[in-house]
Amino acid sequence: NFRQEGLILAIVIFSVSLLEGIGNERQKFLSFQTGITLRSAVVSAAHGHVLSMTPRGRAGLTSGEITNLVAVDAQKLFELAQEGHYSWSCPLAMVIVSVLLLLEIGPAAIVGIVTMFLIVPMVQYVVKRMM
Repeated sequence: NFRQEGLILAIVIFSVSLLEGIGNERQKFLSFQTGITLRSAVVSAAHGHVLSMTPRGRAGLTSGEITNLVAVDAQKLFELAQEGHYSWSCPLAMVIVSVLLLLEIGPAAIVGIVTMFLIVPMVQYVVKRMM
């Protein structure tokens, strides 16, 4: 009976991990596709606008400078489409993990929860220093 329950749990864990992997890859594909579409639309619209500007409207900017500015902004939008969802999904995951830890372990989980929430500002500080 104990082995059967263990085998069932192992199969369930494997199946859920497999579904999670498939879901994550699908999400990455769709966000990548959205980012490419968004980037190409922004570049196209910006270049269309720049082509219709008068030389006085460009105010001393060269074509290369304008192209560079448009490309950088479009790339930032591309990155936002890929990673923007982390702004809501990471805090949600942290809350869900905290609740599950409290339910499973009890008050002893508070140390882990506090540590998890204190590490976030430290990681942000390190990332800012690296950039």
